[in-house]
Amino acid sequence: MVILLLAAFLRLNAPGITEFKRDEATLSRLSLNLAQGQDFPVLGIGSSVGFPNSPINVYLFAIPYAVSNNPIVATLFVGFLNVLAVALTWRVARRYFGSEAALVAGFCYAVSPWAVLYSRKIWAQDLLPPFVIATLLTGLLGLVEIKPKRWAQFWHLPLLAITAQIHFAAVILAPMSLVMMGLGWRRIQREFWLGLGVAILVCLPFAYGLYQDDLLSATKVQASLDRSSENPSSMVENSRAMRSTALDYAWFTIAGKDIHSLAGEAQFQRYLDAMPPAYGVFNLIPLGVLLAAGMLLGVAWRKPAQRPIIGVLLVWLGVPVLAYIYTWTAVQPHYFIPMMPAAFIVLGAGAAALKNELASRLPASLRVLPFGVLWMALGVIGILQIWLLLGLLDFLNMHDTSGAFGTPLGYLLQVRQTILDADTDGVLVVSDGDSVLYDNEPAVWDVLLDGVGEVRFLRPDHLWVIPADPTLLLVSPVVEAGSIPITPEVQPYKTMALRPDEGVYQIWQNPLPTVTGNRTALDAHFANGAVLESLWRDGDDLWLVWRLPAAQTGMQYITFVHGLDAEEQKLAQADLAFWPSDYWQAGDKVLVHAHLNLDGVQNLSIGMYRFLADGSYQNSELLDAEGRYVGQSLVIENK
Repeated sequence: MVILLLAAFLRLNAPGITEFKRDEATLSRLSLNLAQGQDFPVLGIGSSVGFPNSPINVYLFAIPYAVSNNPIVATLFVGFLNVLAVALTWRVARRYFGSEAALVAGFCYAVSPWAVLYSRKIWAQDLLPPFVIATLLTGLLGLVEIKPKRWAQFWHLPLLAITAQIHFAAVILAPMSLVMMGLGWRRIQREFWLGLGVAILVCLPFAYGLYQDDLLSATKVQASLDRSSENPSSMVENSRAMRSTALDYAWFTIAGKDIHSLAGEAQFQRYLDAMPPAYGVFNLIPLGVLLAAGMLLGVAWRKPAQRPIIGVLLVWLGVPVLAYIYTWTAVQPHYFIPMMPAAFIVLGAGAAALKNELASRLPASLRVLPFGVLWMALGVIGILQIWLLLGLLDFLNMHDTSGAFGTPLGYLLQVRQTILDADTDGVLVVSDGDSVLYDNEPAVWDVLLDGVGEVRFLRPDHLWVIPADPTLLLVSPVVEAGSIPITPEVQPYKTMALRPDEGVYQIWQNPLPTVTGNRTALDAHFANGAVLESLWRDGDDLWLVWRLPAAQTGMQYITFVHGLDAEEQKLAQADLAFWPSDYWQAGDKVLVHAHLNLDGVQNLSIGMYRFLADGSYQNSELLDAEGRYVGQSLVIENK
């Protein structure tokens, strides 16, 4: 119980100190849509190997999102599942290797820094541990034990199917299942085959999604692997070869080392300087795992009855490393999440085996000494691991590590609550992009502002929007102040500070922009419903003021200003992406800024066009007051 309370504290405490960036937001949006009955996805988000993930993660995260649209609830859901993983690790070690093994395995897993860090985020791979251990346990109970449990036989393959779909790294569990099926094939009963049918059903949505997108061919799979191995951002060399990368990652993951990497290159030394130099001591954990594995091999040699259990455990420990020794794909540290419970169970089992071995060789008065020394060592290592871990979480929450660990969710939720308290019908998020699918801030705020009326997104690099209806503006810290054409005297309604030196979010209540220069009234109507109301000119700077119609799904227009000479030859040109038509509302105004060298320009040609599927483009035609065709653009005198 104490071990579980410790595991729960480390995994569930301060849930706001977690990242919430585009990947987490994209997965959350799919889960929210499912929980709210808007969609049933058959593919998940993209993966690091260039292949879509299974939708099983969406289905799992729909559980907490059915309770609340607050990502904190989903974050705590991940933490709870990983506390369950600690309990299951204790259970496996207790059943097969005794109480001493269970205490060692449970304690080491509870305080392991990477095990904790991989329990505190809305990330598909963070869901793996309880499913990995449950898959192992049902295999042992249903296939390896002499008296098999029928219910365990039924659940083994469905759990394997779920686990393998949570993250591709779990596919390496298949050899472990094959070993267990080989050991227990004579004990297989009809429940196992019924479970096989359920496993196939579990895989059907993903299979259908892959078929629908024509991704089932071996050529497409190979192409994804090739893209992964050639990815310049990969943490290993791109060429395929035998490398120590997998062993290195497995070692520091089990040890709990290198957690300073979350602070990023600019800040990690500052964090380390405030912590005791404990990484060297942490190496005793993976070293102990190796020694314990060797001891278990000796036990298996001497005691045939324990060979099946030990064999399965060592396969579980070894296959993740062996699978990536040859870099057939880009290797990432989180691929070794599935092996962490195995490592700590091996360590616990080895400690118990050592105690049993010494019990037959030492006097009764000395038998407790080696195990006491072991617990003292584990206690010191555990205290240091907790110290470094809690220190890291505090550091990430109080220092700008935006180049590595993003803005903690807790800060974003304060901004969210301020907007919720304002009880607005609409929010315009001004940030680094306008696409929920591809840009970080829009993806994040699309989820955080779920249910807050109409939420739209604007990238103000060359345009600005004046909403027709009362709207709050949420301005991200990534937006440069000079890109916002708002009167300096106008102050934000609220400012919400992030970590020191990370900037502030600004909340505005419909501020009016400032545009300077000479105004030319136009009132030019185009076929897509947009109206060019006026043109403002200040030297070579032009502002086009457009009035919008209602939204048009999936249309991406380009607005253009071309400077022409007397012979209508083009002397200057500005073609600028317009605001996505999905965000339009009737009466909105869009101000587009264009900078051209207008020397020698006699006329200005202004209009809009969009690209067609075949790569050609189509102008939105200029119409007269009765809707009749006038031309491909509005041509006015440059004056």
